[in-house]
Amino acid sequence: IYTLSLHDALPISKREAERHRLLVAVVDDGSGVLLFRRPDDSTLLAGTWELPWMTRERNGVPEPGDPESALAERYGGRWTIGPRVGGVRHGITYRDLEVDVHRAELAWGGEVREGMAAGFFDESGRANLPLSSLVGKVLAAVSRIRATPAAAAPARRSRSRRR
Repeated sequence: IYTLSLHDALPISKREAERHRLLVAVVDDGSGVLLFRRPDDSTLLAGTWELPWMTRERNGVPEPGDPESALAERYGGRWTIGPRVGGVRHGITYRDLEVDVHRAELAWGGEVREGMAAGFFDESGRANLPLSSLVGKVLAAVSRIRATPAAAAPARRSRSRRR
């Protein structure tokens, strides 16, 4: 008698992984981090809250345009992207994401693109939101940077012997 296992019964996906390089913009106004809610009709993670992002490359092919314009088109406002402060890797379904994390500033009148919601959320506020695990990875990377004081001088040992 041959017993069919669940593994044998399920189809095997033959889809190749897509490689994406993203830029994530972290805007922190002191009261919290800026998050946007994905529209309910979004094909991926509808209704979840996310950090502002844009695609830089798909499968090694650069996307056209500069980050500031791409973010303004997607979310509204005028963006200023700072230098890269870290990076994370993330996998979701058949997508492999390499994420460049940047501090950013946003000049806006509190209005976002039609159909979007946005707000600044501190840690306790984020705890009640449906978030992708990518948000946690990015904010952890930013926290590690913040926890390492760049201006602190390295500790040095004296070369002279104490007597």
